[in-house]
Amino acid sequence: MEQIGYKNHFCSNKCSRSHNQNLWKNILPLQRKEEYYKNPKKCILCEKIIPYEKKKNVYCSHQCGSLYTQKDGGNHHWSDENKKKMSEWGKKYAYKVPRTGIEKVCDICKQVFYVQKSSKKICCSRDCTTKWINKTGYMKGKTGGYRPHSGTSKKGWYKGIFCGSSWELAWVIYYLEHNIPFRRNNAGFPYEYSGKTKKYYPDFYLIDDNKYIEIKNYYTAEVGAKTTQFPHKLDVLYEMDLRGVFEYVIQKYGKDYIRLYEPKKSS
Repeated sequence: MEQIGYKNHFCSNKCSRSHNQNLWKNILPLQRKEEYYKNPKKCILCEKIIPYEKKKNVYCSHQCGSLYTQKDGGNHHWSDENKKKMSEWGKKYAYKVPRTGIEKVCDICKQVFYVQKSSKKICCSRDCTTKWINKTGYMKGKTGGYRPHSGTSKKGWYKGIFCGSSWELAWVIYYLEHNIPFRRNNAGFPYEYSGKTKKYYPDFYLIDDNKYIEIKNYYTAEVGAKTTQFPHKLDVLYEMDLRGVFEYVIQKYGKDYIRLYEPKKSS
């Protein structure tokens, strides 16, 4: 075949690439392997030949490595007497976690466990807690929606409105002081997620705009399921969306604006 525009021994760039790929993937590795076994590396302990695939290793196995690095060159073996002495020392002096608090009996498996005096735990493990919830129906009617006495966010009441976090508090302050009418939302809306039907409770409802507001610090797959299946107008506000709200509240009240929460009522 007459070669036009191509040099060397190939009729096209395609054939050249194919030849080079075969050379680097198949031919050269075999040649290197053959060269290695002409003068192979040996384990510095047992002098066994180290395979080509592990040619960077110094030992042929983990066992040889462990034996070689022992102080006496791999000849040390614990006697039964020494093992017994070490066991007795461990039982006598080894650190033991002290059992503090009070003793309780798990409601499910009846095993004894220890908790702090202020703890309200009634089960010894998460599995037992799940079984106890299913057995007693404790969470029935308690899932979904906002609960003023749950979670660990910086929550509280501000002018009669419950805020589930400091971000919600900043939003409430801004909208109250700009005379934008809204209310806390208590209505739940069904949505499907992971094969289950759940209820979604947006945070607030803007009265004039007939629109719901959700304040979130990050996006998750479940948040996406809630918002895409929501049947009404909805705005999901993240940190970037609340930047103007934060600037207004911090400039007026300072960074510790959560002090504006109403004092907690003593029970």
